[in-house]
Amino acid sequence: MPKEVIDSIEQEAADALEGEWGNPKAGDPNQVDLIDLETDADMVSIDVFNRAILLIQEDSEDIQRIHRVCGVLESAAFAGWDQSARQRGES
Repeated sequence: MPKEVIDSIEQEAADALEGEWGNPKAGDPNQVDLIDLETDADMVSIDVFNRAILLIQEDSEDIQRIHRVCGVLESAAFAGWDQSARQRGES
């Protein structure tokens, strides 16, 4: 996993954001972000429905933290895990 992803998860304390966020009926089409984090002791699931709408409606610090983690995950997925590691000089 890219260091940027690990750093974001730790910096945003993503494990404390476990649960369901947003309204699955708020948008059409629905936007769904599913994040499963496996720690040494537990599995943490964060389910976010219609994140863009949620940011506008609730704009809390917790929602912003989730949004930042999702952004880092999306960037890493778009760049590709292997490409991201090669750019940092890792194998």
